Amino acid sequence: IIAKNGDEVVGSSSLTQLAGLLHRDAWLNDVVVAPDWRKQGTADLLANEWEAWCQEREIETLKFTSGWNRAAAHKFYLRRGAVILNPEGGKTAFFNYPIPERSQQ
Repeated sequence: IIAKNGDEVVGSSSLTQLAGLLHRDAWLNDVVVAPDWRKQGTADLLANEWEAWCQEREIETLKFTSGWNRAAAHKFYLRRGAVILNPEGGKTAFFNYPIPERSQQ
């Protein structure tokens, strides 16, 4: 998934649907937003696309890890509804991000 301003890529992320009959999960592999585009809504645009992608595939949860030093990113994920599964620490924070149900319009 990419976010662009004209022809310039200002953010990107990738997701992988986990395999198996009972899996309703996906893995958020990475999230990158260009420094000049942080705090401009770019990450929210990307997250909206993650949610739409998951809803289309009936995925209920995104899972991912993030280094503890990424406090601003963690604040963003938590604001979007993610939960840190290992708040006591560890090598990295492990997140569970429930995907909201598709809104009926």
